[in-house]
Amino acid sequence: MESPFERRARYELAHVGDAVGDPSRAAMLVALMGGVARPASELARVAGVAPSTATSHLQKLVRGSSRRAISWLI
Repeated sequence: MESPFERRARYELAHVGDAVGDPSRAAMLVALMGGVARPASELARVAGVAPSTATSHLQKLVRGSSRRAISWLI
């Protein structure tokens, strides 16, 4: 039987997978892993997407539970 901790960990890990499942979002996260704040325009360049697309990706990364899950990575 699954413990509450395991159930929660599975849920959080699913959010990590959802967030990094897109190559553009993964590229942005890699750029942020150095711990240095970067403007959205720079993250767009790193990911090879338009600034408006980068903004959409960043919104997805910080929305709801994804923010907690992503904090495990950066």
